[in-house]
Amino acid sequence: MVTNMKISLLSCSIFAALTFAASSAYADNTVENNTLYLGAKTGWTNFDSNCQSGESCDNDAWGGSGLVGYQISNWLAIEGGYNYFGNDKHTGSSKYDKVKSQNVELSFKGDWYLSDNWNLFGKIGGSYNDVKLPDADNVSLMLGTGIEYHISQSVRLRAEYQWFDNIGEYDHYKSRGDVNYVTFGIIYMFGQDAYKEPVLAAPISMEQIEQDQVGDYKDVAAPVQVEKNNTSMTLVTVNFAEKSDEISLDSYVTLQTVVDQLNAHPEQTVTITGYTSNSANSIAEQKVLSKQRAKNTAEYLESHGIASDRIMTEGMRAKSPVADNSTEEGRAKNRRVEIIFQ
Repeated sequence: MVTNMKISLLSCSIFAALTFAASSAYADNTVENNTLYLGAKTGWTNFDSNCQSGESCDNDAWGGSGLVGYQISNWLAIEGGYNYFGNDKHTGSSKYDKVKSQNVELSFKGDWYLSDNWNLFGKIGGSYNDVKLPDADNVSLMLGTGIEYHISQSVRLRAEYQWFDNIGEYDHYKSRGDVNYVTFGIIYMFGQDAYKEPVLAAPISMEQIEQDQVGDYKDVAAPVQVEKNNTSMTLVTVNFAEKSDEISLDSYVTLQTVVDQLNAHPEQTVTITGYTSNSANSIAEQKVLSKQRAKNTAEYLESHGIASDRIMTEGMRAKSPVADNSTEEGRAKNRRVEIIFQ
């Protein structure tokens, strides 16, 4: 028992260290911090118990669980749950031929984000076990791992494996052994869909710009400069109002120079990257708004004759600020799209 516990604790330490390192490397993801979530799961239980001489044992059962969690940071959550493992069945010498097991658990969960829609996770914690034998209740170490798929900002599907060390103690068995628990479930995270996707702003023609007395863009806008290195490239920046994806009239003047540049150089392509300041209410809002700014900019170029296969868009939320987000002037500069010519 002592040796097994030492091995378990060593495995736990290594597992926790790897999970922490991986999670830290991918800490910038799209989940909202300080979020409560609920879930339910069901699956297969295997009781790795010692079958006594003269007994016939069925160590497999169907189980079910409920869970509640709190997202502490982008990569770390605390999670609690109730697990019903079903019945461990013995026939023969033991008078306890059908033993029900259940427990409550508490653990820390570390996430490793593979993409916006997929993440691996690891769990470490403990459980209090209720085993229907005389004086068999005990406390166990728990390790877990799994993968989640994000159907939306709020809903995730989860596949999970958990290992519980020595659930239940009883003189007849000395130790009832470990429990292996494989489940599939669904998670709902509160407060993730509060932000609704912006309505696409309609492109404004040059005639409309002139009607608004912006003037002739050719006289106002500076030409786009292209640096000749291994790859032709330049940077054009377009800014936006706070929490808006609508392209301003002044920016249409700048974008027309981009259209002219692409028309003059049909071999060139552009990457349009949208950004937000930190004034957006949530990570979910930053994600949608930055993507929509890039999309609206691409829509303008396409509406003026630039083929869509020459344009790539992406949203980078509030990453890579070009100015100080603690000032209004800095936030205004960070609300932008960057257009890179290639």
